[in-house]
Amino acid sequence: MAPTQQTKLTWYLLVVFGLLIAGMLIYNYTRLAERTTEEEQRQIFSEISKDSINHITINFDQSETILVKREDIWYVEADNFKAEEGLLNTLFDTLASTSIASLASENSNKAADFAVDEEQGTKVVLAAGDQEKMNFIVGKNGPDYSSSYLKFSDRDSIYLVDQDLTTVFQVKDFRELRLSSVSSTDIQKITLIHPDNSFSLVREEDRWLWEQSRETTLDQDEVRNLVNRAANLRADSIPEQDMEAGFDAPLLTIKLEGPGVAEELVIGKKQEEGYFAKNKDNTLYLLAEDNFTDISRKIEDLQEKEDKISE
Repeated sequence: MAPTQQTKLTWYLLVVFGLLIAGMLIYNYTRLAERTTEEEQRQIFSEISKDSINHITINFDQSETILVKREDIWYVEADNFKAEEGLLNTLFDTLASTSIASLASENSNKAADFAVDEEQGTKVVLAAGDQEKMNFIVGKNGPDYSSSYLKFSDRDSIYLVDQDLTTVFQVKDFRELRLSSVSSTDIQKITLIHPDNSFSLVREEDRWLWEQSRETTLDQDEVRNLVNRAANLRADSIPEQDMEAGFDAPLLTIKLEGPGVAEELVIGKKQEEGYFAKNKDNTLYLLAEDNFTDISRKIEDLQEKEDKISE
């Protein structure tokens, strides 16, 4: 029996309806895939945080740095020095905000072009105990120098990411080079002891006074700069810890005091690379000459010009 006109129309409508349903399904699947890809890009290091990672291995320029966390404190494993907290904070904060900007290449043979090969790249392994969480190679900076190239060890793809991971991981020394652990805002008194004289400055409300002569007018900006430099004094390097440093006749001793603050920084003899210095932990540092000059102030340097003591 030949199909009626109505039957043909019914089949036609069913085919059209089926195509519409198929089109909607394909569209929704595509949108879901796009959203998933976008989400993956935004969450590239979603499982990585200071709480979830306790072991970091970095291989760069033929040297290896291993950072380990014990009781919430990071250390450089080689000599068990405390790692600089600011560097670790920057590392994890940068990873948390890193996303894929674009796919640079799907060809792993082009790794050298982006410096994500074994010879040029910075190899990074993030782990929690014995469990490896991430293994990747950081390459050169991207076109704007605020981005970088990255390749995961288990993938051929090379990505351009929107953060400068190159600077974050290519750190010469992760050890804590800051001599003091206090904030300048917590310091209520600073004492500088030179071989031939000493003086103390005390803070009362928002003003600094010379303890030995409170009527003397001080340059408040100069004093605040001194206190800030003392609180943030950084060494240039860490030498062998058994070297003769001249602390029996120091060139300068700095005492920092305040509520819960009692630190002493001692600067010993000078050598070609700089000045020996130590902190309350008796860790031996080398201080650059410029840093020593900035911190080695006399009371005359801190007075208002019209109130300076004539020599």
